[in-house]
Amino acid sequence: MSFLFTTLISKRKVLKKVVLILFLLINVEIAFSQTTLIDSLKNIVAVHPGDTIGLNALLNLTDEVSRKDMGPAKVLAHQAIVLAEKLNYSLKLGNGYQYLMIFHQNGGSLDSAGYYVNKLEQLSNENPDNRKIKINYNQTAGLFYKNQGQYSRSLPFMLDNLNLLKAENESRAGQLLNLGNTYNNMGDFANAVHYHLQGLDLFEKINNIRGQSFCLQSLGNDFLGLKQFEQAKNYFERSVKLKEELGDRRGLINTWSGLGDVYKEQNQFRLAENYYLKSLRSLREMNLILGESKTQNQLGLLYKKMGDIPRAHATLSAGLALAKKGGDSTLSAAINSNLVDLVLLEKKEYEIENTLFNNLNTFINSGDRINEALSYYRLSEYYQSNNQFEKAYNNLKKYEQLKDSVEGKEVLIQIKDLEQKYETEKKEKEIILLKKDQELQALALSRERTNVILFAFALFSVLIISVLLVNRYRLKNRANRMMEMERMRNTIARDLHDDIGSTLSSINIMSQLAMNENGNTNQQLKK
Repeated sequence: MSFLFTTLISKRKVLKKVVLILFLLINVEIAFSQTTLIDSLKNIVAVHPGDTIGLNALLNLTDEVSRKDMGPAKVLAHQAIVLAEKLNYSLKLGNGYQYLMIFHQNGGSLDSAGYYVNKLEQLSNENPDNRKIKINYNQTAGLFYKNQGQYSRSLPFMLDNLNLLKAENESRAGQLLNLGNTYNNMGDFANAVHYHLQGLDLFEKINNIRGQSFCLQSLGNDFLGLKQFEQAKNYFERSVKLKEELGDRRGLINTWSGLGDVYKEQNQFRLAENYYLKSLRSLREMNLILGESKTQNQLGLLYKKMGDIPRAHATLSAGLALAKKGGDSTLSAAINSNLVDLVLLEKKEYEIENTLFNNLNTFINSGDRINEALSYYRLSEYYQSNNQFEKAYNNLKKYEQLKDSVEGKEVLIQIKDLEQKYETEKKEKEIILLKKDQELQALALSRERTNVILFAFALFSVLIISVLLVNRYRLKNRANRMMEMERMRNTIARDLHDDIGSTLSSINIMSQLAMNENGNTNQQLKK
């Protein structure tokens, strides 16, 4: 029995090693394919250093490198801008501006990011008939204001783009994703899920794996906001799987943070901390200041929930400094509110009411209904601690009303309905495709049967015609032989007739001569 147990343990260890080796091989293969793509783009740029082919490759290279390291990507974007200006290629020039806006904003250089937004707006005004440049400007400006927490200001740009992007392609799918993210930040989860499901459906239709991974992550954020943690975890894990296949390091950071949020809400603190710290390490390596600020805020809230107030205070303070450096006023207000909560816990009351009201106004102006609701709740707690029960009750009432509008039963039912409609529509499409496949197979079989029948008919016709031709050939040969024999008979008869006539003439002449010479009047000779 003990031998059997030891054998089973040994086999399990071997199996684990095999699985680990396979996992490493898969990761190496993914990394190799990603490196191969980057090397291929570099080769194209080297072969076409001054034409549009090289420019397109340079922009694609910028995008791929940015998934790993912002520094080299920023250099490549500058090179693309110089080449686009040289070629007078306005559309690609706008793409270069867009990349640099994103890189500078993520790096906390808000003035530089705003400079490139203005450059893109100027480019759009100089080319009023160029629809693509207008779309690029709307997308860039929408992201610029969204990343600063000015959601109400970013929304018109995104909605305008959705109207401009009619074709079902990657651009429209990306706009649906951005629009859903904006509604998520505003706490409008019904609209967020609606646009994210539409984006996921379109990315699946055009077989864009990276887009699918982004939509799955965003749906995880939507259900996290609705406190549907198992559904959120499912979407996050599906997103991680796709991003690992793609080798998307920057994309994995946000999904790890999302999983950290799920485990924090489920009180699995060590797992949550591991995911947050994993995200922070990558964010610091890639110098993504705003992302680091958000993750510091999430980690600070985790320490607060764990009861480690000093670590929570230090972590939130570090996140607040980064949020201010990055220019995200809404995130700054959110972290500030979390710090006020800590102050309340520590019983240190200084300028709390003014801070809470300032934060509330920031959230109202940005359209962030989730944090607006939390601000009312914090004001209620503050007034309750100071025995101002009427103000506490009024703020608590506002909190409950806003919370119901954000994550109440009606919203959950509406979102569940949207999710079911998406799944039903997906299954219906699969059934339609299956029916089409069956129809195509039936049509192929019908054509095959028709071809077989036609081939058999053709073969039978060839045989009949061959038999008829052979028979005709035989009849023709027989007729020719009969005609030949008839000609031969006629020739023989003619020859016989001539011979007999000649012989009779000779007999007659010789008889006459015989009678004349001898004076013979023999009656026999006369006969």
